[in-house]
Amino acid sequence: MPSFEYTGRGAGGSPATGVMEGSSADAVATELLAQGITPVSILPARTAGTGTSKNSLDIGKIFRSARDFSTREGQVKPDELLMFCRQMYALIKAGVPLMRTLHGLADASHSKAMQKVLRDVAHQLESGMSLSASMQVHSRVFPPIVINMVHIGENTGQLDNAFLQVAAYLEMDKNNKKRIKQATRYPTVIISAMVLAITVINIMVIPAFTQVFARMGSDLPLATRFLIGMSNAFTHYWWLMLLMALLAYASLKYSQRTPSGALLLDRVKLSIPLIGPLTERIVLSRFCRTLAMMLSAGVPALQALSAVSRSVGNLYIAQSIDQMRQSIEGGESLSRSAAATKRFTPMVLQMMAVGEETGSTDTMLLETAEFYDQAIDYDLKRLSDALEPILLVFMGALVLLLALGIFMPMWSMGSAMGR
Repeated sequence: MPSFEYTGRGAGGSPATGVMEGSSADAVATELLAQGITPVSILPARTAGTGTSKNSLDIGKIFRSARDFSTREGQVKPDELLMFCRQMYALIKAGVPLMRTLHGLADASHSKAMQKVLRDVAHQLESGMSLSASMQVHSRVFPPIVINMVHIGENTGQLDNAFLQVAAYLEMDKNNKKRIKQATRYPTVIISAMVLAITVINIMVIPAFTQVFARMGSDLPLATRFLIGMSNAFTHYWWLMLLMALLAYASLKYSQRTPSGALLLDRVKLSIPLIGPLTERIVLSRFCRTLAMMLSAGVPALQALSAVSRSVGNLYIAQSIDQMRQSIEGGESLSRSAAATKRFTPMVLQMMAVGEETGSTDTMLLETAEFYDQAIDYDLKRLSDALEPILLVFMGALVLLLALGIFMPMWSMGSAMGR
């Protein structure tokens, strides 16, 4: 396969150069767009063998793309991106010129960040760039799935349908996040109330009883000594506890900014009881739905997997998806490469195999996504059912500890006074 030397711009306009193998310059350009690079020039390589291997697994590249995707929420909210896709579909379908559409949406947007992005995209279009390449410059606003779908829509003349499919995908992702928030709202409120109650008890209640117990002069029960020690830690060493909490939070944030740390944290998320299986199913549902949408739009499988790996939201599973892409490059089928990751159930793998045999892989992937959505609903219900008794047991243990720690010495003191 021939090699091509390319120069381009990465996320934020940073320069990118290298050598890549491909059947043609157009194929290389498509692959570069999938990797988050806007090509400027693509020329045949002078010597073979100088290119970088496409089979090498670059976690740093996946991490940078995923980090760009996550930081977009700090600039442009997901709801604004969803509204943008809906408006683009309606205006393009109505026959409004693209430049007029972008300028009109920029003027109508209430977000200054979105206004700036849309005006810059319009400026890039005026300079001769395509819409997908112009959006690629702002990869922190437009995730890979949007850019690839727009690129396919431009090539097929169905740009309005591309924005419609992206809007449907973003709507589904929004609904999934909303369901998760609803399922975790009650446990979050209960845990927050318990933390507040423990803090108030240790700062205001226990010290008042400590003075009374000190006058007794007798040995205190173990539960009472534990409460007094915990109260002393809250009242005398609160600054140390606060410092340790801040250091832990800063360490966590720093780890999320490094490829190895983010990969480790995403792997730990999948191993947490109750939460881990739910997280994995959510990510796999997003993977199946995104891949199905891109395949149905005509995106090549390798390019689709490259874009999907940066859109699933979990680097550890993104690593498995990139391994799937490598296996497909080596001649394996989608179902066999998926089976090698050991992340899909046998039923899902069978549906993928049937899709490959019948030529309806995208339809089978959508069925797989719906299967995972049903499993997610069941897991969310089971999560709520499992957390409620755990919280009740913890609250009961807390009440028992307070009763034993406070009332037992008082009962002893009352009995002594009665004698």
